Parts: sequence; structure tokens; C-alpha cells
Amino acid sequence: MKTALIVEDDFLIALELEDILGELGFQVQGTSATEDEAVADALSGRPDLMLVDYRLAAGTGLGAVGRLAGTFTPAVVFVSANIEEIVRQRPSAVCVAKPFDKRQIMSAVSSVLG
Repeated sequence: MKTALIVEDDFLIALELEDILGELGFQVQGTSATEDEAVADALSGRPDLMLVDYRLAAGTGLGAVGRLAGTFTPAVVFVSANIEEIVRQRPSAVCVAKPFDKRQIMSAVSSVLG
């Protein structure tokens, strides 16, 4: 079973993403609300996929993904209201803008995992 980590500080959005990932057959390892938690959780759990928000309770999701580079590189989909900032810093990023619907998340996950 493929595993996923959700990096999101909004509890309700994290629950919605968890439901969608469950429908796709993922086992969600957990939710990280800060950049430091995201890095620690990703390194310990080694998920196949990360759904990542840009703005977190502390730090950024982009910062967390950057800190993992070279150590561990899961498939990443950014789910954020700050798409412009993400694309400016990481032009090849796969992004879904908030508010999102289930089809958008499913399509993005499919594109990063093949």
C-alpha cells in the first residue's frame, strides 16, 4: 500500500485530503502542521507522497520540501492558496489551488506518481 504524509495546518482541510487519499488507496501516515514536523515526519515515515501547503503554523511547506532534497525525495503535490509563490521558487512544482475539489487532487496525485 502506498503511503502519504499531509503537510497542512488547517485541521478540516487535512481531514478532507485524508479522505481523498483514502479513496485513492493511500495509507496516510499523519499530518504535519509545521515545517520542522514535516521534515521529521517525512524522514521517519518515508512516505511515497506528500500533499503540502505553502503557509504552515511555523515555516513553509516549500521550506520543508527543500530541506528534504538530497536526503529523501517523495512525490510532492502542493495544495495551497499561494500557488504563485510556489511556482516562482519551484517552476516545475505540481500545484492545486485552494479551494480545491476531489478531482483536482486525484489528477495531481496521478500526475506525480505516474
